[in-house]
Amino acid sequence: AQGRPIGYLGRTGRQLLTFPPREDGADPLATRRDLAAMLAQLAQPGRPVWLQRIDADVAHESPLATELLATGFMTTHRGLLHRGR
Repeated sequence: AQGRPIGYLGRTGRQLLTFPPREDGADPLATRRDLAAMLAQLAQPGRPVWLQRIDADVAHESPLATELLATGFMTTHRGLLHRGR
């Protein structure tokens, strides 16, 4: 993310606020992939990452959902879950 914020995971870890790239030449798809990879790295056995909302969307309906699923998140009835590896 070249030193600029691309997302904020709320205190409970259930809500994610994303900061899409502005007109600085950053690739939006690459930014989403970077954010998904960083979130997947946070997940550890016994300390899962469980996203229920991303920006104003239900997590699995977010534009970021595709990249999250590609990094090991799975869809649940309450959102997207990564249990760690």
